[in-house]
Amino acid sequence: MRMFRQRPLGKLLLFFFFVLLSYSFAIAQTTFPANDVADPRNNVFAFTNATIVKDGNTTLTNATLVIREGKIIFAGNNGQVPKNAVIIDCRGKYIYPSFIDMYSDYGIPVAERSRTGFDFRAPTQMNSNTKGAYNWNQAIKPETDASKIFAV
Repeated sequence: MRMFRQRPLGKLLLFFFFVLLSYSFAIAQTTFPANDVADPRNNVFAFTNATIVKDGNTTLTNATLVIREGKIIFAGNNGQVPKNAVIIDCRGKYIYPSFIDMYSDYGIPVAERSRTGFDFRAPTQMNSNTKGAYNWNQAIKPETDASKIFAV
């Protein structure tokens, strides 16, 4: 009892508050969809038996491409595949490993905007009006095939 009297009650309550706060962060779960292209569950992929075009002069046949955490760590013929890698057989397929700018609009025509403008009096749109496959984020357009509308 003597020890309790020496410590101010405010410091003790502050300590328990931080313990509770850190515990809540430790058990918190993600409840919203990830807005990215990567799968956070596995971070090593090995693409085997592929034809890899490294540059304009170098083409490797029956090669392996290993990607860890979104970065290429090996592209060649006699490489070891990590034990925890997801192995994807790419026999008869071509791989062009390179940097891809996902936010580039090169070669894609500018989307036409509505000429009527925005009306604040219009009813709220709660459900998507897109037919077929669509994303929960309507700014993402999975129904658009960029290879069909690309022009140099």
